Amino acid sequence: MSTPLLHQSVVRSQSIRSASEVARAATLVLLVAGTSQAYAQHFDRDAWLLVSAFRPTIDSKVRIDGNLPGSGTQVDLESDLGLADKATSPSALFGWRFSQSFRLEVEYLSLKRSGSRTIDRDITWDDTVYPASATLNSSFNTDVYRASVGWSAIRTPTAELGGSLGVHVTRFVALVSGQGTVNGLSSPFAAQREDVLVPLPTVGLFGAMSLTPELRLTGRVDFFSLTYGAYQGGLLNTEAALSWHFTPNWSASLGYRFVRYDLDVSKDDLVGAMKYRFNGPSLGVAFAF
Repeated sequence: MSTPLLHQSVVRSQSIRSASEVARAATLVLLVAGTSQAYAQHFDRDAWLLVSAFRPTIDSKVRIDGNLPGSGTQVDLESDLGLADKATSPSALFGWRFSQSFRLEVEYLSLKRSGSRTIDRDITWDDTVYPASATLNSSFNTDVYRASVGWSAIRTPTAELGGSLGVHVTRFVALVSGQGTVNGLSSPFAAQREDVLVPLPTVGLFGAMSLTPELRLTGRVDFFSLTYGAYQGGLLNTEAALSWHFTPNWSASLGYRFVRYDLDVSKDDLVGAMKYRFNGPSLGVAFAF
């Protein structure tokens, strides 16, 4: 038979254990809530600005026809004309979440290269023939403007997944100059400059996932594959990044990007084809507010 003193001790012990369990449960709830809040900070920003340095490997092949379709020479800009197959490019992206489910993104990317090489075969570029052994100076500059409106089909404190509609507007400026033959007449200096603006509509997918309150994985893909006006072919833009949110507003990211154009162009002032690929790593810093 238990004594009153023993009974009180048991009750006190049970009370202590109960209080301890309650405290542990409360601590766990607070930790989970705090973690969820930290995760949610990645997804509740109204706007963000990302500035990056992109270091791609580039492969570009271009054919510019003259009056007769198919008359131009397909030129490998790296091996034939001596353009660098690597470059460092700046890029900037602005994002704005204007509702719980919708977002707007605007991005700018620039690639500029130039080179000089003595060619080992005849090259026909827009009715100008550059003979073998001629030294050509060339440049190929690309400015990419991307805009898209995205809708988040899934959005939780730790993940987001959605689709987008947008447009890629790319300006290509190519310049080739050197000794050549224009309409059968030899010239010590013949220059051809092509400046074309290519607007392509795109559809895409985007996603994000928080691995920890500080680490976040993001990715997107945009593509076009059809005949649109004077353009036929496809565009693919994919990128993935791991970002480290070292303060509530600032983050650093390491990413990888792949872009491919396969286009045939048939316009009044330009007929030709282009196969253009660039891919590589990027380093960026973002500010969210």
